[in-house]
Amino acid sequence: MNRKPVSSRAVAILVAIALVLTISLAVIMGVACIIGKMGDTQGQAVLESAALAIGLGWIVDMICLVLALGVNSIFDSDSKSEPPPGDSQ
Repeated sequence: MNRKPVSSRAVAILVAIALVLTISLAVIMGVACIIGKMGDTQGQAVLESAALAIGLGWIVDMICLVLALGVNSIFDSDSKSEPPPGDSQ
């Protein structure tokens, strides 16, 4: 049995989401800072709230990614310790 519990496609999607959320968070925080310096405190507050929501999504994505990689790692170490089927020793 060579299948991993979490597919490579799912891990790739989690990594892609993490990259997009990281870039989005940086851009939104930068724009919030610029808008705040221009005197628009309400716009800054809205963007900071959006950044908070994106940051929470990023944290959830990272937890899911770590868990997926951990499950695959445990499965890999278990399958390597067992002898292959048909191998008689």
